[in-house]
This record gives sequence, structure tokens and C-alpha cells, in this order.
Amino acid sequence: MRYIFIVPSSRVLFAVGFSLALIGDLFAGTPRYIVEDAVYTKTATDGAEKLHAEGKLVSLGALFAQQPSKEPVKFATPVTKPIAATELYDHLRAGTVAIGAFYHCHKCGDWHLNLATGFAVAEGGIVSTCAHVLAYDEDEMKDAFAVAVDAEGHAFPVEALLTKDEESDTCLVRVAGAKLRPLPVRAGALPGERVYCLSHPNGHYFMFTQGIVARVSRSSTMSADENAEEHAKSRPTLSLEVTSEYSPGSSGGPITDEKGNVLAQVNQIETDTNTGGDTDMKNQATGVVAARSATAAEEILRLADPANRPALKPAEKIDATEALISLKNALFAFKANEDENEADKLLAHFIRAVKRGRAAMTEPAERHQFALLAAEGLKEDTENKELKNVLPMLEEIGGDKEASQEQKTKASNYLLAIAAENVDDAAKFVIWEKQYLAHVAAFPDDEEPGALKISLLELTEQNAGDRFEALAEKLSTDKDKEVADQAKESLAPFRAKRALQEKPLELKFTALDGTEVDLATLRGKVVLIDFWATWCGPCMAELPNVKKTYESLHPRGLEIVGISLDEDENALKTTLKKKGMTWPQHFDGKSWEGEIPKRFGITSVPTMVLLDKKGVVTDMNARGEKLSEKIEKLLAE
Repeated sequence: MRYIFIVPSSRVLFAVGFSLALIGDLFAGTPRYIVEDAVYTKTATDGAEKLHAEGKLVSLGALFAQQPSKEPVKFATPVTKPIAATELYDHLRAGTVAIGAFYHCHKCGDWHLNLATGFAVAEGGIVSTCAHVLAYDEDEMKDAFAVAVDAEGHAFPVEALLTKDEESDTCLVRVAGAKLRPLPVRAGALPGERVYCLSHPNGHYFMFTQGIVARVSRSSTMSADENAEEHAKSRPTLSLEVTSEYSPGSSGGPITDEKGNVLAQVNQIETDTNTGGDTDMKNQATGVVAARSATAAEEILRLADPANRPALKPAEKIDATEALISLKNALFAFKANEDENEADKLLAHFIRAVKRGRAAMTEPAERHQFALLAAEGLKEDTENKELKNVLPMLEEIGGDKEASQEQKTKASNYLLAIAAENVDDAAKFVIWEKQYLAHVAAFPDDEEPGALKISLLELTEQNAGDRFEALAEKLSTDKDKEVADQAKESLAPFRAKRALQEKPLELKFTALDGTEVDLATLRGKVVLIDFWATWCGPCMAELPNVKKTYESLHPRGLEIVGISLDEDENALKTTLKKKGMTWPQHFDGKSWEGEIPKRFGITSVPTMVLLDKKGVVTDMNARGEKLSEKIEKLLAE
């Protein structure tokens, strides 16, 4: 049996603590480079965040849309004098970087730093790494930007692509501002030569290993698709198999000789399990050989000449019929799926089908059909870029005389459902409600009005509470059972919330950190009670706004009290520490069944309750961009 593992960049998490420095050895008196992975990650992440905020990072999409540079690369001359291994480590470290993507995660909404390895090959910040290290992962990434980090943890933008050769899995990029020592590159490695590798396996930065060249090999095929089917290369590529240790996160790392000359670049690990073809060995233990493959220096050197650099591949073209079939199949798979573990993958596949097919839609009839299919799959993900690209196509349907009444009804329904997700204040609700009433008047035969009625119910509670009770009582007899049930279930929590606004709120508990919380002692301050959970995506998305508001207004009298609906105490403590949430938190592990959420009528999170200086509830939906404005108004009273 044969397994091939393409070495990915390691998944690096935020962490804090410790120190990173060149310090003196108290016993030997010699300087040593001592790395603490946690602080290296923290320093690198902070630097990437700052560069992103300043608009200095280049997206992976923009990077790989660049045509190959015609600028020749002048590699350093190979060295002939051996270097002691202890000195070789420092020599290689001065030219080696951690390189990869700073990206916004589809799954959790956080930003992550995903780093592998690269090394300088020429002056001016010219760095070589594997092409797959900077690949855009549509299943995981919303937005992704290229970044490089030096040995001290300083982050720098990857500003330009000189060339990318997928067949050798090699790319040359320019890193802006980094002071890196170019490593010489030497061809002609022989089996038996001693080699060293400097890389970042699994986030263990600047790991130094040694081995030998086990063999030199050539390949004429490559795994080019998600099914791992082999495809012929335009030319054979050269590789070394080595015995020096590395693992995920090492991709792009330099494999050097004893003189510091790069002989190859870490590429992949290939594991073979077989019986050597001997049928008598079927019931015996099999042998496993891990072949650590590295792209040979010859493949890197040939890219120095612009004439050898592959041209940017034109975008794959697809006709409208094929695009529609692909989108229908992707939508069916996504809607029919019942496995939560597969949901993100199938959604990403559907989004790719939308992105791939949109440009092929030129005829109005095709555009209408495509837009309705795309909206059906993406209507709940209102921040999705592809949905925003489809909105104009949906809007076209209403004004097209050739569009059917059914298409117009569906398009209007989808547009209203999508717009509902962006209603976050009373003014926007007034506009949306008018659109809703216009839809009901124009399309009385809409067969799927239930979701819109539920949106109306929820938005009325949030933005026009004085009218909610009457609406809920009306909808409690609706012919749509789901609508009627939700209306009935919402009445009791609403009345509980209304009762909270009749007098100063009383609430006492012992916080997770042992702090005694009593709202009565906070009279004279403005208090925000935040019902949330670590597993809640919108809660975590709202957190930066909450933190920013707290940091700016806490000195003026704002207090925050968190009510966590988590069941996992360790997950909560980890998030509080990681995100720097210093205000007291209530936790009882009972989630929705807890006494406090029930008392407040909490049916969804995040729910943010705002109290004035007298302790009276003034707002049950204090979130979003107007949070600070609402609090400042109360502070001024």
C-alpha cells in the first residue's frame, strides 16, 4: 500500500509567554539563539496584524495573478570551505524565514497565521519556497495574505511573485524590507553526501537536523488534482531523497551541504508500505519506508533565467450549460448532506462552482437560473463575496419582462431574506419592512413566505418592540406551523424581557475567577451584560467591537458582565485568556437551561443587555457599530 503526504504548512495558533533572544550561555560564555515558540508566534502574529491593518500585505490571489518577472536572479556563488555545524546553524538561520498566509478563517471567523519555511537566494529579499506553501485554501480561507517572518519574529510583506513552477513545486518571491543573508545554491548533489535541514516542523521554529542524500531521482508525473490522479509533466523534474528529519511546516526549507550550499528544498514525505510482491508475506508485518523528498537545486537554479519561467496559466473557461449542471450538482450535495463534518467542505465546493460559472452566464435566461441556484445555497452567508457578486443578477430578474412569475417571486424572496441579515437598527428595519409589505402585495402566491414571516417577527422584536406582542399573537395562528410555533414560543421570553425594564435590575453571582458580582454595587455606572458562548460564530465576530468599546469607555464608567452559555469550562477559560477578556464571567455549564438565561428570556446569542446608571434596562439588543454610541449617550446622563 502506498501513501503520499504532501507536506502542508503547520497550523499555528495564537500563544503568549516566555522570551525569544540571543543570550549568553552562563556556563560556556558563548551566545546562543534560544527560541520560544509561543512568543515567536505571538510576535509574528502581531506583526502580521499590524501590516494588514496598514494595508501593506498582498493577497494570495493578487500575488499569483502576477505574470512572471523578467528580472534575472543572481544567485550567490557556492562556498568551498566547510563550516562547523554549530556555526552552520547560525549561518542558515540568517537566511531562513517562516513564510505563509495570514488568513481569515471560514470556520471560526478568527485570523490565523499559517507558516512553513523559505530561504533567501539572492539580494533584495528574493526568497525560494514551495508553491503549495502560498496556495489559497478555499475550504478554510476567506481572505488570505502572504507574509514572511525572520528569525527574530519580525513580519514582512511578500510583495511580488517572480515566478511559480507547479511542476517542481517551487516559487521565487520578493519579501519587502527583510534583511536576509542569501544562501548559495549548488547543483550536482551525490548520494552519500552529508546534508543539513533548517525548517519549522509543526511550529517548532528553526529546527536543525542532519542526514545524507539517500538517492537522486527524476519524475515525469505529478499529482495535480483533488483525486490525486497523476498527470504528465511538460518535462521531468529532479529531486533528492534525504534522511534528515522534517515534517509538516518544513516545506520550503533549505537542505544544505556542510559548506552551507543549498542542495535542495524540502517538498514532501512519501511513505511506501508493501510486501515486495512476495505473496508468502501477506500475513507478515510489512515494511514502511518514509522517503523525504526535496526539490533539487537544479530546479531552483533554472528559474534564475526568465526564459525558463512558466507563463501564468489562463483562467479555465466553462460554458453556461456545464456551469449550470455543476452548480445544480453542488447545491444538491450541499442540501442533501447530513454529516456536519462534511458541511464546510461541501459549501466550499458549492462556492467554487458559483465562482467558476458566474462569468459564463451571458444570456438573461441563464443568468436568472444561475442567480436563483446560487442564492439558494448562499442566502444565509450574507458576507460571502460570491453572494454579493450574484445580487445584481438577482435584481435583474424583477425588471425582466421575459422572467417568469415564479422566478420573480423567488428572486424577491431571496433578496428580502438576504437584506434581513443586514438590518441592525430601527431605521434599516423601517426600510426592510416596507420592502416586505411590497413583496407580500406583489406576490400573494409566494409558496415560501414562512422564513420571511419569521424574519419579520425577529426584526420587529429587535427594532420595534412596542409592536412585537401584537404581531406575535397574530402570527401564533398562522397556517404555517413553523411560523405559528415560533410566534408562540417567543411571547414568554419577550414578556420576561419587558418585565426587566420596569425597575432596576438585581443580579448577584460568583464569577468564574472568584469575583463577587452584584449589580447593586454598580449603580452609577453603565453596565453591558453580554450573553455569549465560545462556540457562537457571531459572538466571536462581535468580540473585537466589544473589547474596543470596553478599552475606550471603561475609564469613563463602563462595566461589562459576561454570561457564558458554554458547557465546557476549559474551552471558556482558554478563550478568555487567548482573547484578553478581563471582565467577570458567569458560568454554570447549563447553557440555555441556566437560571440567568431563562430569567432574561434569552433565545439567541449574542444578546447584549444595556443598563443605565440607575440599573434599569434600556436596550436588549445593544450590539454592532452603534454600541459605543449608545453607551456614550448613557454615560453622559
